[in-house]
Amino acid sequence: MPLTGHSLSYSTPARWTAFAGIVLGSSQGCRPEPLLRDVFRERLTPLGVPVAWELGFGHGPSSLTLPLGVPAELEVSTHRTVLTIRGGAA
Repeated sequence: MPLTGHSLSYSTPARWTAFAGIVLGSSQGCRPEPLLRDVFRERLTPLGVPVAWELGFGHGPSSLTLPLGVPAELEVSTHRTVLTIRGGAA
């Protein structure tokens, strides 16, 4: 399920238990960016799943296209973040 304003409006993160990890794209032009990051941090930290930010897709002039609904593997550590797409779009 894509993370949208609608999904962020859920009253509790318990409704997000299906997420194994969350990948957030760029937020260029979405202001105020520090407030946006604070909201994501507040809502996503309690999930206890890997969260990656600024992976080169999203809102921006040179954004990559990220397929939705395909198997993927997310590795997040303090030293690196890797998103590997494991399949193509149906």
